[in-house]
This record gives sequence, C-alpha cells and structure tokens, in this order.
Amino acid sequence: NANYIAYYPYNADLTAQNITSVEKIKTEFAESDDFYTQNTAEAYEKADLMLAAVNSPANGTIQFDLAHQFSMVEINVPVRKYVTSEAQGSFEYTAPVSLTWNTDLKIGDNVVAPYSTGKGSFRFIVPSATDLSLTLDGCLMYDEGVPVYFGSSTEPQSINLASGLCKVYNVTYSEVENTVVTRDLEVGDYYYSDGSIYPYGNQQDDNDLTKPVKNGCIGVIFEVGTGVPNTPWTHGSVLALKSLGQAKWSANRCTVEGNVVTLDNYANAKHGYEVTQSLVHMDGFLWNDAANLAYNLGKGEYDSQYAAPVSSSGWYLPSLKDWVSIIGNLGDDTDFTLSSTSTQTGYVISNIKSHIEIIDRDLATDYFLKYTLSSTEQAVDQVWALELSGETFKILYRQKVQNQTSSSNKFGACAVLSF
Repeated sequence: NANYIAYYPYNADLTAQNITSVEKIKTEFAESDDFYTQNTAEAYEKADLMLAAVNSPANGTIQFDLAHQFSMVEINVPVRKYVTSEAQGSFEYTAPVSLTWNTDLKIGDNVVAPYSTGKGSFRFIVPSATDLSLTLDGCLMYDEGVPVYFGSSTEPQSINLASGLCKVYNVTYSEVENTVVTRDLEVGDYYYSDGSIYPYGNQQDDNDLTKPVKNGCIGVIFEVGTGVPNTPWTHGSVLALKSLGQAKWSANRCTVEGNVVTLDNYANAKHGYEVTQSLVHMDGFLWNDAANLAYNLGKGEYDSQYAAPVSSSGWYLPSLKDWVSIIGNLGDDTDFTLSSTSTQTGYVISNIKSHIEIIDRDLATDYFLKYTLSSTEQAVDQVWALELSGETFKILYRQKVQNQTSSSNKFGACAVLSF
C-alpha cells in the first residue's frame, strides 16, 4: 500500500533532499541552472525527464510506465547524404552543417543550446506549457564562410506544447538535394561531434566543397577501414584536434596483460581502446593520468565541444600502431618504420600540421609537444613514447614509476577515437 515513483535520469540531489512529489521532481529538473544547455548527448538526455507513479498497489505487482514529462522542439535542415561502397561496408553518413543564431534561440527568457543528433536534426527539451514564446532566426553553414540565413520571423512565436509531444520545424534550401551519393571515406576527411564527416567532394562534380566547416569539428580521419576490431567501430579512426597537454603515465605498475612489446612486434600489442578501457577501470590507486585524460576528453564543461558522438568508441590513448598510421597516412610517409634512432621527418610533421591548421591555425603551431605518449608498453614499468623534436623523431621508452611532481615524468598526449 505504499506509493512509488520511478524517474530517469537519476539525480542523487533529489534523494538527498528527500523529494518524493511528482511535481517537485519536474520542477527541480526544469529549474536547474544548466537545463537549457543541451548541446551534447549527455546534456540532452539529462534534460529529458521520464517518470511514472504508482499509488497503493494492491496485487503485489508494480508496473512503471515511464512517460516523457516535458516537450521537444525539433529543427530539421537539409544535409548532404553519402554512403560508402560495399568494400567500405556501405557505411551511411552525412556532411556537417553548422547551425548558429542571428537572434538568440529562446524559450521565453531562456537562451537554448540545442543538441545536434546528426543527419540535420537539432533538438531541445522544454517544459510543457501553453503560450510558449519561441524565436527562430538562424544561419546555416555548409561551407566555411558561406552563410545561409533562415527565419520564420524575428518576432517570437507563441506555441503550445503538451507533455510528450513534439513541435517540428523544417528548413528548406534548394542547393542541397535530398539524394544519397556513393563516396568512400578518405584519410584527411574531417570528423564532427555529431558523427558527420566533411568530405572532399560534393554531390555535383563541378561544385566541390573546399572549406570545411569549423564549428563542431573535433578531429581528422587518419585511417579508414580498421577502427577497433570486433566492435561496431570498424569504419575508421580519428585524431583529436586538441592536445591533452602534459600528462603523467602512472605512479604505479598498472600494466595491461598482453600489452608489453618490443618495437619488432608492436603490432601484437593490445589495441589502444582496450588498454585505455582497462586502465581507467582499474582500482583507484592505480591511477593512469594519460589514459584518464584521453578517456574524459569532451566530458568536462570546459571542453564539451570535443564530446565524442554516442555512435563512436569514445576517445582513447593511441597505440604505437595508431601512431604508425598517423605518420604514414596523415604524414604521407608510407615507408616509415619504428626506430629508436632519430629520423629526418620535417615534412612529416609539416604534413600532419597542415591537416590541423585548416580547422585551427593556432592549434597546429604547438600541436605536438616534445614527447607524445602511446598506450603501448615496453615493460611493466615503462611505456613507449614518440619523440618529436625539430626536424627529427624517434621512438623511445619512458619510465612510469617516478616522482609524480617531477616535470620529467610528464609528456605530451593526444587522443583518438574510432567510428
């Protein structure tokens, strides 16, 4: 004969405050400081409250029929659609489109940051109400520096939304056709936070796009057709367009079984994704700084623009094999082999940076630090790292167990993901 409430997503603060009222739960969600900032999958899900209440069940069975408590507004815009050949797995993807606002997107007095679900759909959750005030006055960007303006009106509209219902707005643009073009992925394509990919090539041969959209770009594809074997993410891998800065490896011997290799058999080491997953889920006292920095890229408030799409593997620390792909493909050095001696590579570094500076010139200037960690180990207390210094690079190993306050135990680190 008790009363029950089930809701999702869970909020520990409600339990701490002993909040047990349906209306109070809805109010707490809707009035949170960051409710209208929904520009990542995690933030969007956090706003989409689902709830069910069962009062005084008498037959011993309790069934919770969860229902959306708020409403949704969806804005659909045209996108360029692609599919790869059968040789690349008939992978479907879209080119990115950036959505910005000439007049702030607002619900009442609240500025909204919508979530891009990919494929041209932008969504945001709003509390259900009558006579909601909504302003739609925006700008689309398919090619950097070429804005496409749209708007229903600069004056706010009044809309009525009931719980669980959706209001849809469709933007039309005749220059983007609703057809699917066959195009294989290529090394050097740009990857975006909603999973879209900027290709070198348009739906018309005489109208190639040459200026990748910068907003939302999180990485550049460095290999195609491998990814993380035996997972859904086997279409390719992406180098993050953000350095993790200086990172420690570990203060403890937290080696991963099967990951200790020599340069001669580096290809037999564990995949970087497996190693990162193992390291971040070890006991707390076996903290691995570099792996955690890679794993958590985009999950903080300050770097949320680099959030990995939910359809990807998430960020991880690259293995030596990944670095060989980056140097061979993005660096255009197909004859590269791992060595512990210095190799002349000025053009390799320049080639890699050329991909980065198209999106962020400032980032390309200092993108690679003197030492760049891999996820591949040389011994139970050492890790392989890439040394990039001036015109040369070489592979070397670095001790894991050192004084953690020493700058000599900190090295540059980067993150990669697969899709």
